[in-house]
Amino acid sequence: MLRFAAFILISILLAKAGVSTGMIGTYEYLLMLGGSASFFWLGGFLTFYISKSEENNSSTNWYKKTFIILLLSNLLLVGLMLVLYFLFRNRFFENITTTTFSLFLIYHFTNNQSYINEHYLLSSNKHRMLLHYSILNFLLLLLGAGFGFYFYKNVNGILLGLSVVSVLKMMYSVFIYFHQKQNSSIDKSILFNFIQQGLIISISILLGSLGDYIDEFLVNFFYGNETYAIYKMGAREFPLLQLLTNSLATILIVVIVKESMAEALQTFKIKTSKLIKTLVPILCILILGSKYLFPLFYNQHFSESAIYFNLYTLLVFSRFLFPQSIIIGLGMNKYLMIASVVECTLHIVLSLLLMRFWGVYGIIAGFLISYLIDKLLLMYFLYQQKGISPFDYTPIKDYLIGNLMIVITIWIASVL
Repeated sequence: MLRFAAFILISILLAKAGVSTGMIGTYEYLLMLGGSASFFWLGGFLTFYISKSEENNSSTNWYKKTFIILLLSNLLLVGLMLVLYFLFRNRFFENITTTTFSLFLIYHFTNNQSYINEHYLLSSNKHRMLLHYSILNFLLLLLGAGFGFYFYKNVNGILLGLSVVSVLKMMYSVFIYFHQKQNSSIDKSILFNFIQQGLIISISILLGSLGDYIDEFLVNFFYGNETYAIYKMGAREFPLLQLLTNSLATILIVVIVKESMAEALQTFKIKTSKLIKTLVPILCILILGSKYLFPLFYNQHFSESAIYFNLYTLLVFSRFLFPQSIIIGLGMNKYLMIASVVECTLHIVLSLLLMRFWGVYGIIAGFLISYLIDKLLLMYFLYQQKGISPFDYTPIKDYLIGNLMIVITIWIASVL
C-alpha cells in the first residue's frame, strides 16, 4: 500500500508542479512498460519462495536460489528490452532518448531485484522491520523522484532519483545474500523444480491478468473510442480491495507452511473475516457516492463510469476466497495452471456470448463469472485432493452477509 501510495503521490506532485503532459506521459509509459514485462514472473518466483520459507534456514537455501533466479531473469529481460528498443525505436519509443531508456533499465533492473527484500522479511517473521522498511521506502521514493526532478527538470532526473533508491534497496538484498548460510552443493533437481514451479505460478498469474486486456479490447473494438473512454474510467478494481486481498493471500501462504493445517485453516477464517468487515463498509460508501464522485473528479460526461465501477466491486465474490494460498502452500501449483486456463477460455466465450444480450455489461459479467469459477475450481481441487472443505477456511456467514450488502448497495445506488 505504501509503495502504491508513493507512486500515486509522485504522479500528483508532478501534475501540481506544472510538468507537461508529454513528460508525465513518458514517465508513466516507462513504468507501465517495466511493470507489464515483469509482474507475472516476479510474482511467480517470489510466491514460490514464500511457499518454501519454512525451509529457508536449512541446507536448501531458498533465498540464494531465488536471488540468483531473479538476477538471471532480470539480465535476460534487460537484454530483450534493449533489442526491442533498437529494433522498434522509431515506432514505440520515438519520444524516448537512449539516456532516458538507459536510466529506465537501471531502475527497472535494481527495483525488480529488490522486491525479494519484503518477502524475506515477511518469511523471516521480521514484521516490525518490514514495516520500518516499507515506511523508509515510501519516503525515499518521494525524495528520490522529487530531488531528481528539482535538479534536472525532466524525466531523466526522476528516473535517476528512483534508481538511486532502488540501488540502495538492491544493496540490502546483496547484504542479505552474503549473510545466508552457505550451501555445500547445488542440487540440480531442486533448482529445476524451483524454476518449474515458479514458472507454473508465473503463467497462472499472467493468464489471470489477461482479463482486463480482453475486456478493454472487446469494448474498444465493438463499441468505439467514446464508449471505451467512459468504460475505462470506471471499470477498474478499487485499489485498496486489490492490495489488501493480494497481501493477505501472500501472508496466508506463510501461515500454511509454518503452522499445522488445523491452526492454519482457523487463521484463514479469522483473517478473512477481519478483511471482509473492514472492506465491505468502505466499498458500500464508495458505491453510494460513485454517481457524485465521477462527475466531480472528471466531468458530467463520465457519470456512466460510476455504473461500471459499482459492477466491478462484485469482484468481492472472488476476492474474499483464498483457496489459491492453500494450493501454493501445499505445492499443488499445477492446479493453478488448470484453473487459469479454464478461466481465460471461459472469459472470452462468456464475454462474447453475454455481450450480445447486455452489451458492455455482458462483457463485465463474463469477467466476473469466469474469475469466480477460477476460485470455485481451486476449492474443488482442494476438496478432491486433500479433503479440505471451503467451510474449513472461509467464514461463510461473514462472506454471505458481506456480499449481500454489496449487492443491495449496488441496487440502491442504481435506483437513487
